[in-house]
Amino acid sequence: MPAIQLPIDDGDNSNRKSLLTKIYENKYINVLITQSDKDIRILYLCVFIRQLQYGLLNQILIFYFKELNYNSEKIGVFLSLTLLGDVVLSWVLTWHADSWKRSNIIKLGIILMFVNGLTFIFYDKNFLVLLIVSTLGIVGDGSDVGPFKSIEESCMAHLTRKKYRPIIYSWHYLFSSIGFSIGCWMAGTIVDYLIDNEIYNTYLNCYKFIFGVYCLLSLIKLAATQFFSESVNMNFHYQDDEVDEDVSLLDECELDADAEISTALLDPPGQAGNVNLNPPKAIINELEGTVSSRRRQSATVIPMTKNSSELSKKTINILIKLLVIFMLDSFSYGLITSWIPYYYEKTFLMTYTHLGILFSVGKIITASTVFPSSMITYAVGPVKATFIVQSISAIFLIAIPLLEFSENFSIAALMGYYGTASMDVTPRQILLTDLVNANEITKVMGIVNVGKTLARCFGQLISGYVVQSGLLRYGFIISGCVLLTADIILIVSFVGIDKKVLKHLKKK
Repeated sequence: MPAIQLPIDDGDNSNRKSLLTKIYENKYINVLITQSDKDIRILYLCVFIRQLQYGLLNQILIFYFKELNYNSEKIGVFLSLTLLGDVVLSWVLTWHADSWKRSNIIKLGIILMFVNGLTFIFYDKNFLVLLIVSTLGIVGDGSDVGPFKSIEESCMAHLTRKKYRPIIYSWHYLFSSIGFSIGCWMAGTIVDYLIDNEIYNTYLNCYKFIFGVYCLLSLIKLAATQFFSESVNMNFHYQDDEVDEDVSLLDECELDADAEISTALLDPPGQAGNVNLNPPKAIINELEGTVSSRRRQSATVIPMTKNSSELSKKTINILIKLLVIFMLDSFSYGLITSWIPYYYEKTFLMTYTHLGILFSVGKIITASTVFPSSMITYAVGPVKATFIVQSISAIFLIAIPLLEFSENFSIAALMGYYGTASMDVTPRQILLTDLVNANEITKVMGIVNVGKTLARCFGQLISGYVVQSGLLRYGFIISGCVLLTADIILIVSFVGIDKKVLKHLKKK
């Protein structure tokens, strides 16, 4: 008797396919898969590891100097002078990044961070040596100072069309936040573990162990950058990002519709711009080819010329206005950020593990706001988006010390601050990269970073004296008021730009 073949129930398989399809069709995952190539993924890995390193230092740096018996004023001077050195370093490296090759500058930064970590291990008694090396090696506090973030963002701007940049930048900041969160958790856990198990007898040795982990991570990051392609160093200009200012919004929409039909009929499904036409497996298998094909078909490479070292008058006018706003914001950040763990340790007597968990959770909350940030940018434009989220952030910042009568209330305000403080990152990146010519992006981002670092330098300098005077709680209030001032200037000066930027973001 022939065997009876029962019908195969492929319901589970069908549901699985349906789930995968839904995941793939999600706007943010779809753009990540179809609009990022090997170079962008390496940049994601770089920012993840770098922020993991900064998370490690954020938890221990102040305590490291306290263990060496430095007073708060001297610590403030150290943080300020290292940032001042970063200003010079950022100016030189970002101004010449295009001609020296961006990939080389990124690798140089990694090597400097490695040397910086070794110095904190072996030359802890020499304040001057620590100061000099930290100036070159970049001592981060989660805000990602130095030129390397600007160069990474410039690379992604050239590798991505304007309408996809909010999402590409959102993923970049998501990996950044996750890395910092893990670093905070690791630092607190490692220190308490080493002490509780009597592996080390002093906290100073525990801190040096953390710097050893910091150095190891630098080597891993350096190995990853060896796989960059030459595209990282190229200035791409995408013709289909151009907007004719003389064309009405209605006519522009009609032109976009015609262009979409032509693209659907003439271009093969493998082209990266057609993000909804390809099955996930095909996209993944042919990812590198599709993204490269997109660049070849819709972009031109801008050669380096003598004029490449100059900024246009239009760009300079925009830059001056933005610098005032960004520098006020950065001054506000520098005034209190490095001292937040110290504030909670002294005010509520938290252990290192509890501090690590607290700031790890804070960064997880920050990471969870990355995509809502880009959603707001798509909805109202980068200027309004920045104003909305940063105003709320300033209110939470002011509330932190006002609620210190209750540990839970103060922590809730801190989590609110972390949930909104970085939601302006994506809209500000979009504002800069959308308004600036392709061959000026790296230099403009470098100049903005220099201005922000210089302002943060003054904030750090003042913070040391504020803490030494026992007035740290008032630093939160001043910081929040400065942030509100920057937001008001932004909305008054640039609200009209949202309309132009939204044209680019909403192009088909």
